[in-house]
Amino acid sequence: MVIAFNLLGGISFYILIQMVFSFANFYSVLPPIEYLFMSFLQYYGYDFKCSQMYIINGESIMVHPEEVFQSDELMVIDMFNPSINAAANVTKFPTIRALFQKVFLELQQGITKEISPT
Repeated sequence: MVIAFNLLGGISFYILIQMVFSFANFYSVLPPIEYLFMSFLQYYGYDFKCSQMYIINGESIMVHPEEVFQSDELMVIDMFNPSINAAANVTKFPTIRALFQKVFLELQQGITKEISPT
């Protein structure tokens, strides 16, 4: 299966690194890469709520209830210029989130098939 995305509106390498860095900060000791990858897909596919959270300096920050954002757009505060949302051009995050969910489910089903007795 080949998946193609329009290059406009996708995640840049800079934003992806910020997401990975933010996610890795949940762990004091990093688990095996397979677990880390599945957890990353689950976190950004299901758990990270764009309307309630943003990423700044490698951390996922929950906003106060009165500050809930009105959209489901990804917000990553630029480390070098905090007045800028570095993810402002990421307009396809709902599509990217759906892809994270799809990959997570397919890998999870594949793992389950591998460990199930035949």
